[in-house]
Amino acid sequence: MEDARNEKAARRSLKSRRGLTMLELLVVVGIMMALSAVLLAGISRVRKSAANAKAQDLVSNAATALNQVLQLDKNWPGYLIKAASASDPMLDSDACQALIRKKVFSLSYVRDHDSDGDTFYRLTGPDRCGIVDPWTAQFLKRLDPSISGNSALSRKVPGGGTVRDHVLRFAIDDNYDGFCNARVGGTTLRIRASAVVWSCGQNGVFEDYSKVGRVEGSDDLYSWTPGQVER
Repeated sequence: MEDARNEKAARRSLKSRRGLTMLELLVVVGIMMALSAVLLAGISRVRKSAANAKAQDLVSNAATALNQVLQLDKNWPGYLIKAASASDPMLDSDACQALIRKKVFSLSYVRDHDSDGDTFYRLTGPDRCGIVDPWTAQFLKRLDPSISGNSALSRKVPGGGTVRDHVLRFAIDDNYDGFCNARVGGTTLRIRASAVVWSCGQNGVFEDYSKVGRVEGSDDLYSWTPGQVER
């Protein structure tokens, strides 16, 4: 009789220990899942921050390259002035001719000749549409190399917008008065600089530029600071 009671007690104790062990396991799994979620969110923020920093460097370096062209020639090349006078000035293949000729910006290209025998540089690879942000450069690397020109420019980019939207915009001081007139989003700005460059950011949308600079929530990138904008 005593042995039977002891055996029942042992079984209850074992069952209790099993239940406790399962509970502990669930707690541990829950903690690990919570930590994993925090870690993944942190990694995502770091990656996004790194991508934005890379895009900002690109915008700043493109503006510096344009300034170097002016310093070398003392005047803006005709084809750069023509590109800047367009309704939506972009650092496309035409505008980039100046950067390639002066060797102030690294781009992938092949040397070619037009029907008159004049030399020009045809952009290739991820640069075939001009200077695009890092997100779009990755997209163009995966896109069939035979797709170029307007066909490539019209392709949708993951994150928002088309390739055309993600080509960097620019403005130059074409009358040499010390200011650039740039239409950013829906606002025309007078910026104290010889050349400025801006990007729509990953979402593919050019946000309006407020009186204090960047609009809240905007991911657009600029080569200038708010202090350079004439009020």
